[in-house]
Amino acid sequence: MWTMAPRSWVAPIMTIIPLTPIVSCIKMSSHRDRCLVCAENATSIAIEGYGTIDGNGYPAHFKDTGRPMLLRLKDCNKIHIRTIRLINPAAWTSAFLYCNDISVSEVTIISVQSIVVSIES
Repeated sequence: MWTMAPRSWVAPIMTIIPLTPIVSCIKMSSHRDRCLVCAENATSIAIEGYGTIDGNGYPAHFKDTGRPMLLRLKDCNKIHIRTIRLINPAAWTSAFLYCNDISVSEVTIISVQSIVVSIES
């Protein structure tokens, strides 16, 4: 069953499978540490499954709190991202900092400014 929302679609079959714990990167001290999906010092991370991660990043939503990134991975290894859509980021859509062995395929990125990036393989 699909859930319809303004300007987006969400599929309930999307899976996020970390083999090591994901840590919270939301901190009030700096907007650079704020993010929706985050992992640090993790190995074997997979985000896949025909779903959408919607950052709801319209400027009016973040006037006083700072704009979070949509996806931020730091010091991670063996990352696999496939068949998802990343939409409406408030800041950066994705950041892979000091990461190794990254595989990204069939990913569509749609930003608030309507810049569309599609990665096929």
